[in-house]
Amino acid sequence: MGIVIDTSVIIGFLRGHEPDKSCFAALLNTGEGVLTAVTLFELRVGLEQDSKKVRLIEKMYRLLGVLPFDMDAAACAAEIEKQLRVHGQTIGTRDVFIAGICMANRIPIVTGNAAHFARIDGLQVFTPTQITQ
Repeated sequence: MGIVIDTSVIIGFLRGHEPDKSCFAALLNTGEGVLTAVTLFELRVGLEQDSKKVRLIEKMYRLLGVLPFDMDAAACAAEIEKQLRVHGQTIGTRDVFIAGICMANRIPIVTGNAAHFARIDGLQVFTPTQITQ
């Protein structure tokens, strides 16, 4: 099945923060972790000055694999955005795209922003602590 590792968990891992570090290691070791093209975008923008971390991120993507933002993900993201607007809630476009990728692939997400993603009906959301228990 697998699980999408959100940008917040990757950033925590890169900074050596727990439980992100243990969560990332567990998902890497089991082969269940997968990343998204949107996460790659977010990380590359944020780390453009640190070539060592950029190389590490590229290695992560080769090891874990990347889910694309394709037509199915775009359709799911559009539905998510509409649903959130009906309820007067927003979570940011990039997070809607990541959630759309998850929904299109019927895959849960692990994130440090669980309350944020929990606003999306039908998306299974885990915290890093839940993964490491």
